[in-house]
Amino acid sequence: MLSLLCPLTPKLVSFPPGAFAANPLSYLDGSPEAVKAPLPIYVAPYVLGDYGEGAVMGVPGHDARDQAFWSQNCGEKEIRIVVEPSRVSTAG
Repeated sequence: MLSLLCPLTPKLVSFPPGAFAANPLSYLDGSPEAVKAPLPIYVAPYVLGDYGEGAVMGVPGHDARDQAFWSQNCGEKEIRIVVEPSRVSTAG
């Protein structure tokens, strides 16, 4: 079984314990090692009931609720920012 990225606490539950997902981009030739890393699966208590059914994605680098959840449960682990604003000027 794969190890979790951070230890389980009452605030955080892994579902199922040690479960990971694969980033679909990890199968592309030339994908960076960070993209190939397994993605942990967690159950969070704050998912909005009217948002959808089944699994939803959490992105601590880009959503305030996800960031708070991560900081509370895995505070020592770095949050990776994977999408940054474009640096291309659209002026003129």
